[in-house]
Amino acid sequence: MFSKIAIFSHSYRILVILFWSAVLMLSGVVAPKALDNLVSGGFDVKNTESAKASQLLEEMGLTQSTIDIVFRSDGSDSNYSNFVDKIDKSTSRLSNIPQISKIQIPATVSNPSVSSDEQTVVVVLWIDGSLDETQRLVPEIRSSIIAQDGISAYVTGFAAVFYDIELASENDLKRGEAVSLPLVLLVLLFIFGAALAAFIPLLTGLVAIGATIGLIFLASLSMEMSVFSLNIATFLGLGASVDYSLLIVSRFREELGELDVKEAVTKTIETAGKSVFFSASTTSLGLAGLLLFDIVMLRSIAVGGIIVIVVSAGLALTLTPALLSIFGHRINRYRIPFSRRLIPNTFWANMSKFVMRRSLVIAVPVFLILLLAGMPFQRIQLGAPAADMLPETYESRMGMEIINEQFGPGWAHPIVIAVKANRGSIKSAESISALKEFTSKIGEDSRVESIYSIVDFDSSLSTQDYVNYYSQFELLPDNELKRQIKDLSSEDITYITVNTVFSGSDLEARNLVSDIRSYQPRGPSISAYSTGLTAGVMDSVDFLYERFPFAIALVVVAIYFALFVLFRSVLLPAKAVVMNALSIFASFGALVFIFQEGRLSAITGVEATGQIEATLPILLFFILFGISMDYEVFLLSRIKESYVEYGDNDKAVPEGLERTGPVITSAALIIILVGLGFATGDLLLIKIWAIGLVIGVTIDVTIVRSLMVPALMKLFGRWNWWAPTFLSDVRTGTKP
Repeated sequence: MFSKIAIFSHSYRILVILFWSAVLMLSGVVAPKALDNLVSGGFDVKNTESAKASQLLEEMGLTQSTIDIVFRSDGSDSNYSNFVDKIDKSTSRLSNIPQISKIQIPATVSNPSVSSDEQTVVVVLWIDGSLDETQRLVPEIRSSIIAQDGISAYVTGFAAVFYDIELASENDLKRGEAVSLPLVLLVLLFIFGAALAAFIPLLTGLVAIGATIGLIFLASLSMEMSVFSLNIATFLGLGASVDYSLLIVSRFREELGELDVKEAVTKTIETAGKSVFFSASTTSLGLAGLLLFDIVMLRSIAVGGIIVIVVSAGLALTLTPALLSIFGHRINRYRIPFSRRLIPNTFWANMSKFVMRRSLVIAVPVFLILLLAGMPFQRIQLGAPAADMLPETYESRMGMEIINEQFGPGWAHPIVIAVKANRGSIKSAESISALKEFTSKIGEDSRVESIYSIVDFDSSLSTQDYVNYYSQFELLPDNELKRQIKDLSSEDITYITVNTVFSGSDLEARNLVSDIRSYQPRGPSISAYSTGLTAGVMDSVDFLYERFPFAIALVVVAIYFALFVLFRSVLLPAKAVVMNALSIFASFGALVFIFQEGRLSAITGVEATGQIEATLPILLFFILFGISMDYEVFLLSRIKESYVEYGDNDKAVPEGLERTGPVITSAALIIILVGLGFATGDLLLIKIWAIGLVIGVTIDVTIVRSLMVPALMKLFGRWNWWAPTFLSDVRTGTKP
């Protein structure tokens, strides 16, 4: 198959180039529209208690979203009424936005939305529309606020935070490309020492990015796609696509010394091309693990990642050999003045021989070091994306920080409890009695700062008073209290707002949600379901990590069989899986150590985050697993070639490392540089993800490939290549 692909790409090279040019041009037409179709959230989990609560609130009629505007006075107005007048003037143009159904401005200082010093007020805008639709209104709302002397305004809330996350993600994408592209070009020039050879991998990377963005747009027409899929596509386009082409070009230049151009192209695709095919297969299988999680962000990253990997492999197997066929021996032209040999090839052979002579002495300590490096992962605290993912200069984060400072960390993230009457009205005597008993139990908890519901608006009323009040509710005159109660309830559903003294991501807040859920109303009359940031995080973590082991097992089995088909060995795929898992475990430990705990803040300048976003370990595992398998396939494929030729394991391993060591190091260096380019961005989620990849790839290429692989290959000897006779394809030669 691979020889046919090579011959086709060589014989019809102009047609292949025209085909990819047409793909790129078509993508260029639709790619600018891609961002408009992508969502910046996509972290929601279905079929959980918090999702059930949200569904009940929607049934109750609360289909609206909100945006908070924090107004902060500089203290020049001592009279609160003057402050409110300025807020009225500042928000006067907002009534012209048709989607805004209500502008809730606190009229008196006794309102919970007014700080104790009366210098901070939170105005709530009620928007007719979903969170995504509300998010799109954020720039219009910001531009409609009229500046007033003596006060500052900050548009914040979930919709504003997600809008700023999208903005930061877009800026990070541009910055990552701007930083990475020149670095990748310089590395390629250094590796090949010739401009034409360096040009081909960079070109394929750019084509991969362009084509993938166009395909992501097409995918977004039929399914929800996250804005983060673009970051992944760009990262892998610059990383994996350049790596695949780098392997092809390197092997072609090696074969060109003994063969003509057509034969060199054919031999290259039969060997390196086969490695690229299986590398792309294992990487795609790794990314496919993300499809097992019914979360838009993970699912869309899987789709975008698989698209870019498939496109990259297609480019490496068709466009790269087509260009090599055209350039031929001219591939080495336009040499640059500095040498490409930072480390001589003999270094890899000598090092592998050194390791193999001391295989057990090296393998055991390195194994223990990797385990020790991963130990901090046991202390991981998982959280949700929030305003603190953004830099301090972003408006939504500044607004949230003022709210936390003036109203307490729990004000912006209350626990919301949806309550449904299982029979009859929520205002029936039975339901009101059960509801009051439930809220009283919650209110007794010292961690609860305040509670508000249809049975808690007056602390002087007893349970019977509330029962009597609602027995004649429809007969009462219309007033502000009656309207508020109607806003808080429908015929059979109501909700309770619980404010705590903790931030929504604090462990104590999670413990409180667990306790509230354990309280559950007695009797069959009503059922309660908790939601809000804290409950949502808890449910998301439970959902994700219940499925994580199954997803890992499925992907590991699939990759094991893919590697078995390639190497026809029982042991080598198992060793590859274990070593990859070990390097990923070590990188997870480093992330907890650096970001969550901030242990190296004096050196790195990274402040402790206190938590790691819940989807990051899952995302990193499957991407790192796939990328690490690329290097395993590159290395073991070449070792197998030598083993088939010589029939000597001790000779095949050093030769395989000598041949592939420079290529794997160069490929890893490109991934590392692209990762560092993306790590310069503003968004903490992308920064942690990029640095996690850099750490994982660095550990993999320096410790696992250079030390553990030769040590274990020596320890296992001929068992490396064992398979049942009817499945084995290893036929060794006798070449000396």
